[in-house]
Amino acid sequence: MVGVVSGAPLSGAGRELLQRMRDDMVEVLTHRASPHLHRTLGDLAEEVRGTRRISDADHDGRELVEAGVRRPDPPTARGGRGDERDRVPDNVAALLTSVRTSGVDPETAARVERAVLDRYQQQRQLRERNLRQEFLNNRSRALRDRGESANAAETTARNEVDDYLRGERAQQLITRDAAARTTEWADNIGLAPVLRELATSPRTRPESVDDTLARLTTRAEQNTSLPKGLKQALTRLENSNADPRAVDRATRLLHDRYHEYRQQPMANTYRETLLERRAEFTRDGFPPHVADRLAQRDTEAFTQTPKAQRMIDSVAANNTNQWFEKMRGAADRDGVDIADRLAEIHRYEHQQVPESELRAAADRLDAMHADLDTTQHQLNTLLERSPELAGKGADRWQEGIDTTRDRISRLSETVRAGTTGGETVTRRAVNDAALQGPEANLRGYDGEIRMAAKLDNIHDLGPLIDVSTPTGTRMASEVDIVTDHGRTWHEVKTNDPDAQRSSQKELEAQARKQLAISHMNREYWVDGKPPELKMHFMNGVHPTVKSRIEAIRIEDENGHILDNHRVEVIDES
Repeated sequence: MVGVVSGAPLSGAGRELLQRMRDDMVEVLTHRASPHLHRTLGDLAEEVRGTRRISDADHDGRELVEAGVRRPDPPTARGGRGDERDRVPDNVAALLTSVRTSGVDPETAARVERAVLDRYQQQRQLRERNLRQEFLNNRSRALRDRGESANAAETTARNEVDDYLRGERAQQLITRDAAARTTEWADNIGLAPVLRELATSPRTRPESVDDTLARLTTRAEQNTSLPKGLKQALTRLENSNADPRAVDRATRLLHDRYHEYRQQPMANTYRETLLERRAEFTRDGFPPHVADRLAQRDTEAFTQTPKAQRMIDSVAANNTNQWFEKMRGAADRDGVDIADRLAEIHRYEHQQVPESELRAAADRLDAMHADLDTTQHQLNTLLERSPELAGKGADRWQEGIDTTRDRISRLSETVRAGTTGGETVTRRAVNDAALQGPEANLRGYDGEIRMAAKLDNIHDLGPLIDVSTPTGTRMASEVDIVTDHGRTWHEVKTNDPDAQRSSQKELEAQARKQLAISHMNREYWVDGKPPELKMHFMNGVHPTVKSRIEAIRIEDENGHILDNHRVEVIDES
């Protein structure tokens, strides 16, 4: 069971720090556009409570991430569960039966049943609290209307409320509403189809995040309309003195750029929401592979909602307008009509890539394949030396390597089609941006594996961390490597120093976020202290970036600056 540990409301100084966290995130909105994240940071400006498991035994924090995101005991190992199932109403019993008969393995079914039962009990408790308050309010008001004093009316109501809640009518209301909310929740998260999918294809890996984003991007590009935020740019093109064919090409380039600028806010919205939803489903008690599928399904549905689309469109339109004004200024200085300038760029991007450039791209992709082989060898060596890591999250590295290899292979096939197959390959299909994505992923896996090889006493790899706010929203993140029974969290960065300044705000925001989660959620504390945070820069660190990150401090619930809770930046080059 997960409970809430309430802290005192944040002081004025504490609120200022959390507002600073919010301002940082707003400043990098074009990079991080998740509405969940903005809502979460808004909630943090009020007050933040951590969550921890309530258990009979003393909890010293050593379980760290397992305690935070994993339910260690399957329901079948606990006594009395059969009786609990027998007491649920028919619609919840039918839901439990559908879980058992879904075809998933018995352990998965048992843990999902436990999650459903926990949800039902939580809904019962919630409905009982609400019904208790309703009775107290209504009964006190009725007694006051009869002439009793406020104190006497309140005392009488409190003396009567427990008997009322034990009554048949109240119990029927509680049971009916809790059951309805539980079955509605199961329908909304798509529990039945997810279990069927797992049962029919248990060994099939879920679609990678990159592949999902590529699919969503392709779907969005099929929409030829542009948002209202680009109306002025469109009007300028339509009113230009250029040839209509040039105007058409310029308009198509505007469409291309808009969808390119759409990719980053879409990706960050998807990734941020996916983290939050994974954390939420894991907290609900679902086993990791079920939580991952549920989170993917829910995240994709959210990113397609009008609310998310409006935010993504707004960021993309703003960036597209900035690009358009830059192009217009350059065209004016050169004495060229803006439509003619954009039409020229469009023709260039849709031309056949010269063979020399295709060969250069092929060489670059071959080098990626070789680097992947090296990274795979490093992972194999690490697992031979420390086989226990296979059960601590190292499988995500293998999945990442396999997914990256698939992407590189697909790009290689496209390049070969242009060099030997006689097919037309344009710069829209093969360009520097298309190659940078898999290169960045490869550097990330390589850096984490190399860092893991340097560390001793690895406790977990890539775990979710989170903190819940009073309103129920959740701020979540991932830690690359956890060591020393949870005492130390390690983040690995592989971008070069010259590139770090452009991502400085994101690095600072991540540091504040993990400092906040690690301190506010006491579940992660070990020996009475929050984890130490270390950020390792594998290829060197820019001195300004290092000093800014190490200067970050947060405050406790009483507004006291936590001088000793900070991020240590380490140059691993």
